[in-house]
Order: sequence, then C-alpha cells, then structure tokens
Amino acid sequence: MSRNRILIIDSKGDVLETLLPKLLGDGYYISTVTNGDDAFGRASVESPDFVIINITSNEGVGLCRRLKSNAATRDISVVVLISQSDQAYVSDSLDAGVDDYMMKPVSTELFSAKLAAINRLRSIPTNDASVLSFDDLTIDLNRHRVFVRNSIVELTRTEFRILCYLARHPGWVITREQILNEVKGSDICVTERSVDVQIVGLRRKLGSEGKRIETVRGFGYRLQT
Repeated sequence: MSRNRILIIDSKGDVLETLLPKLLGDGYYISTVTNGDDAFGRASVESPDFVIINITSNEGVGLCRRLKSNAATRDISVVVLISQSDQAYVSDSLDAGVDDYMMKPVSTELFSAKLAAINRLRSIPTNDASVLSFDDLTIDLNRHRVFVRNSIVELTRTEFRILCYLARHPGWVITREQILNEVKGSDICVTERSVDVQIVGLRRKLGSEGKRIETVRGFGYRLQT
C-alpha cells in the first residue's frame, strides 16, 4: 500500500476508537489531533495521504477550504464524517472540495472500502494530452470544444466537464459521487440524481457517439474506448 498515512481529526474520540483497530490492521499509519487548527498545521508538515474529519460542521468546512486552497495540502484526500441529522454539512463539504463523505454511525468495513476506492482512483493514469480522440469523437481540452465527425457539438460547461472527466479515465468506472465532486461549482447545482440527467443530455447531443458513455448499473458510468 503506497498511500497509507492518515491524519484523523476527532474532537470527541468516539470515531477514532471505532476506526483505529481496522485501519491499523489494514496497514495504515495513523496520526491524530482534536481540532482544525492543529490539523492544518500537522497536514502542512506531515503531508498525509488522507485527512479524516470528525469535528463540528463549521470547523470541518473551514478546514476543508484551507486544505484545498493551499498548494502544500490541496492534493490530500479529505473524507468528512457527518451526522445523519446534518444534511447541510454534505453540500457544504462538497462545495469546500472534500473528496468523499460518510454518514455516522460509521461502518468500519465500508469506511475501509471507501479509502481503497479513493486510492484506486488516484492511481489511475490520466491522459494529459490537450486533444483526446475516440474514433469520431474529439475533445479539445484547451479550447473547450467537442467535435463529432468534425462537426462542433455545443455543450454546457457542466456537460463538458463531465465528458472530460470520463475521457481522461477511458474504460474506468467513475461513480456518480466522483462526477459530482468533479463538477461542483459549475454552472448549475448538481446532485447525484441530476448527474443522470446531465448524462442523458450529453448522450443526446453527442448523437451516434453518445452510446460510448456506458451506464454501469449500481456504480456509475464509463467511457468506452
């Protein structure tokens, strides 16, 4: 396991007590603090692979924003633990740049699986070319243009970002949650349900190339090569 250092911010210690045995058993190295200020300082120095946040919503969102806006910490994967009664914390955290979230009470097995999934996605080699081509479909990343058989396709900003995200990871299954994180702050308010609506519109606009976006039931979507 190459990404195995975790910083946990737990103000009460209850989640730490639940997760620690499983994470240590999975081979992770754990560092702990109890508040956002200490967490940011520790993350800046130690550069952990994951930051797990279990503090109040205001402090948690503030920490997310600090981590994701700082060059030294923005690439750290951030996971927030959220109470069932605090649904607003979900949207606020996503807006702040969190990589994933999980509702409490926390299942240790599911939590471990989430970390493994983030690790897999981080390890996917991305295509850094400025123009991506898939038979009749061409995506010009620099000019924000999409062509099907040399005819330009007019897409919204959100549709373009979803298509680019899939195209940079061709053949890989991308979950709705991952797409949601990618397009947050775009030209519309995107939810997991509206991701499906965006995909429908994207397929329609791409015409014959729309079938290249495959639905993987129970998981998300992938772009066929």
